[in-house]
Amino acid sequence: MLGSVLATSIFALGTRNAYAHDCPAEGCADGRMTGGGRLAGDMIVTHGFELHCGIDDRPNNLEINWDGGNRFHLDGESLTNIKCIDDPPIQPQPPKAPFDRYEADGFGSYNGVAGYQIHFEFTDAGEPGTGDTAFIVIHGGSPDTTVLIANAFLENGNHQAHKANK
Repeated sequence: MLGSVLATSIFALGTRNAYAHDCPAEGCADGRMTGGGRLAGDMIVTHGFELHCGIDDRPNNLEINWDGGNRFHLDGESLTNIKCIDDPPIQPQPPKAPFDRYEADGFGSYNGVAGYQIHFEFTDAGEPGTGDTAFIVIHGGSPDTTVLIANAFLENGNHQAHKANK
């Protein structure tokens, strides 16, 4: 229950980046983001992903692992509210991409049980990746319980925004 309260409070307090905005259509920018790594902090949280800005572009993969063998695997077909946006204070070079923040919602399985929801935001702040961030909230089950809230810089790893291959 506490986790659900925390997740509600995080969104209610408006801790999302001031430059985040609703795009007029899915995937404001064309491209994809790849990467992963370990988040800084006391709890061990690792992740790996390949995510596309277009709702119909594939593949979309995301796996998150944390303390004690917990794991979440995204159902790549379930992504909604995809936002690939250029956050002006973030300057991810090289290579040049039309966006540096990937945000989305989706569904997946937590420890092999389907029906869990995720909201996540990944940033690419350039090389070597130590300025990249991840914000992740996973909840679901019966009763609805928040199983992970993570918000940190990468301790190691890298997020990389890519322009569309056209």
